[in-house]
Amino acid sequence: MRNLFRALLKADGDGIFGQAMSAGFWAAALRIILRFSMIIRTVILARILAPEDFGLMAIATLAIALLERFTQSGFESALVQQTDDIEPYLNTAWTLQIVRALSMAGVLVLAAPLIASFFNAPEAVRILQVMAVAVAIKGFQNIAVVTFIKELQFDKYFILQIASRGTDIIVSIAAALILGNVWALVIGVVSGSIVRLIVSYAIHSYRPRIRWVWSQVKQLFNFGKWILLNQILGYASGNLDDILVGRLLGVQALGFYRMAFNFSQAVATEVTQVTNQVAFPTYSKLQNAAGKLRNAYMGTVHLVAFLGFPIAIGTVLVAPDLTYGILGDKWAPIIVPMQLLSVSGLVRGISATAGPLFQSQGRPDIPPRYTFAKVMMMAIFLYPAINAFGISGAALVIVLSGLITGTSALWLAFSFVKAKRSQLKQALLFPALNTALMSLAVVTTKLAFFHDETIVSFLVLVVTGGVTYLGAVFLSTRFIGYAAPSDLLKRVRGAMA
Repeated sequence: MRNLFRALLKADGDGIFGQAMSAGFWAAALRIILRFSMIIRTVILARILAPEDFGLMAIATLAIALLERFTQSGFESALVQQTDDIEPYLNTAWTLQIVRALSMAGVLVLAAPLIASFFNAPEAVRILQVMAVAVAIKGFQNIAVVTFIKELQFDKYFILQIASRGTDIIVSIAAALILGNVWALVIGVVSGSIVRLIVSYAIHSYRPRIRWVWSQVKQLFNFGKWILLNQILGYASGNLDDILVGRLLGVQALGFYRMAFNFSQAVATEVTQVTNQVAFPTYSKLQNAAGKLRNAYMGTVHLVAFLGFPIAIGTVLVAPDLTYGILGDKWAPIIVPMQLLSVSGLVRGISATAGPLFQSQGRPDIPPRYTFAKVMMMAIFLYPAINAFGISGAALVIVLSGLITGTSALWLAFSFVKAKRSQLKQALLFPALNTALMSLAVVTTKLAFFHDETIVSFLVLVVTGGVTYLGAVFLSTRFIGYAAPSDLLKRVRGAMA
């Protein structure tokens, strides 16, 4: 695969496609490394810590996410979308970033008792107040690192992310072995924030200063206000289920639900994050090239579907083996929610490709409309579903609401770029059919050879699924006209040259 990247880069020179491919390689490498590391971290910590510990940490992350979303300026997205030089805006953006972070930290410290009381978890007070330190530290990060995304310099962004997330993983595991409680997770986050701050200045020579220019604030806010609205709605869409689970069922149930979510969202949080990080700045550079934009967007959808279908459906099939064989019997309640949320993750992952497209074309007002519709459905159905079916009820509502709004947003995106029927077939139909063959092989293997869920059954089923899927891709490429991603990259490069 890396040879393919090199060949394409050499052929394209310094073109947009070459930049996007280079960025894509580094973004993909980053997510693969981080995902693998986070899986190891989660498995180790799940063996050491109790579900309640993960529930307490979830309360802190929910509170921080709420503050982040409601104070989101959208300036970073506005800077990436701009075609002009952004350096004159960096000092103003950095000043706002500091004010925002310190304000958030102060609110978090003062509101900690109220938040803990809402979830009936008094032990969360100190956790929230210490996590405020990480929030404050984040505000002083070098604002100039946004240029890594704008200019598709993901090799440098790779260093920043690996340093901070790697520190979090190593420190949290070490602390868990020593402390054996939720404070291991807290210490890991704070340590990662400190390292991220230091590295942000080590890898970029720009030194921001305190400065506030109202004309710049107004100009950026004209774009960023829609990002703010979408972030607020996105918080409700992404966390309303967590809030109600924690409030109605308690900290332990929240810990189970978060664990199910973490293992089920590989498509939405890993695959899509890689593609969208590269897609937004790439689409922004193609604002006035309709044909190239269509090819770039449909290529993104194809790549997400190619990876997303087997990952999501595979998780559904091996969820019992993963839970009993890897995590342990105490995590059994997460099996059904994990399976449901995996389907939700697939839909969310593919439909999330539409957001960067709309934003890059100066239409950041579109995503909030769909997010609002999803939030309304969640607000109506989550409470009765949780009361009736527990955390599985919450997961079911997420699947159905995401399916309705996600497919609608995706259809609008296809219309926006005037996608061709042949592109839709390549991007969605073939990955789905190849995944169906993979599923048949996995189910057959499980019924024929395994009667219990163990680590051996998990590994065998994963290998069986992977080999079968790749075999199906090879056959469909060879005999029925499927253009697998390696062929797709060549076609897109030719169209964008």
